[in-house]
Amino acid sequence: MVIRISHIISTFLLFASGFTVCAQLSFDETRYNEISTLHAPSFTAEHNRTYFKGNIGKHHTITLELVCVTIWEPGKTVMLYGSYTYEQFPMNIQLEGWQFPDGSVSLKEIVQGHTTGYLTGFLIENQFKGKWTGAKTQSCHDILLEEYKPGGIAQIQTKHIFASNREDHSNIENSSVFDIVYPIIEGVEGATHINHQIEEEIVRLCQSHVKNMTANTLYTDFQSVISPVEGIRSELVASVEMNAGGLISVLFYHSEAEYNSPGSALSLFYHHYRTDNGKRILLEDIIHTDSMNDLSQHVQYAIENKYANHGIEYIKGGFSLSSNFAIMPHGLLFQYNAHEISITLPELPSVYIPYCDIEYMLNTESPAYSFVSKGLF
Repeated sequence: MVIRISHIISTFLLFASGFTVCAQLSFDETRYNEISTLHAPSFTAEHNRTYFKGNIGKHHTITLELVCVTIWEPGKTVMLYGSYTYEQFPMNIQLEGWQFPDGSVSLKEIVQGHTTGYLTGFLIENQFKGKWTGAKTQSCHDILLEEYKPGGIAQIQTKHIFASNREDHSNIENSSVFDIVYPIIEGVEGATHINHQIEEEIVRLCQSHVKNMTANTLYTDFQSVISPVEGIRSELVASVEMNAGGLISVLFYHSEAEYNSPGSALSLFYHHYRTDNGKRILLEDIIHTDSMNDLSQHVQYAIENKYANHGIEYIKGGFSLSSNFAIMPHGLLFQYNAHEISITLPELPSVYIPYCDIEYMLNTESPAYSFVSKGLF
């Protein structure tokens, strides 16, 4: 139910303790303020999505989904939104409201911008029990819904690996610490392939210091593999968004520093996967091949406008369109990391492009089109 899921899985980054680990991460959450607030809506909602099925009254069967907008904490009120559908009718009825500290819920249903009814009750032991009341008629019907997991919806557990060779070095500045948190996907056909690709990306991000590491050593002897590494503090968190439409998006947040250097190097990388076969979705799966040059010019122009006051100077002999992008609800966010396009910016450069601005470039024949087309309307 909403309380339980929200409490276990964090709002934006998966800081819950792993299923093989007892320790909790000690990240300084202020560091993540560097991430654009554009990321927050999609990476927040999908973690806290819960599904119910049951009856309103004696004759109407419904399917309902609720999203807890913020992480649930005892004693605090949280915002909910969602929708429900009658089995007998195809209409999707929108919901919004609140869950209160005592577990009670108050939702209003909205059809074409008008409030048509109210759902009130309690979320108790994986059930939603309460009343539906018509806004105009004031007619009242009992609600009894049971939580369930729809087929094809991914389930997520969290893996936490902490490794330190501090005991092998008398000088703390010569020791190294690696903190890795990443999701394990279950419940969908492509889970095995997705998990392997996530682990391979973790290996890639760590290989600059841990040369011999493989995906297998993430589970077995990671501690011994880092023993010769000196003077590195590395934090790597993979946060995940579950999309009911069959898409999983993963954001890799990598922060690394040397003990004798001020500050840290931050990198952000986005990967998107289909849940049915585990294949990664690339930019070429969203944009027509013959529109790539147009898109490159569009993104370059947007970046120049966004960072005009910084006197941006491109390196590498010119601008290069990033293949590192986030699929947002209404557009694509192109992410660049340190020194990829400029050495003058004081932040990691990114630019948001609405789908409506590049509609003619979208590949309508791609399996990924269904994920982005919703943002056009």
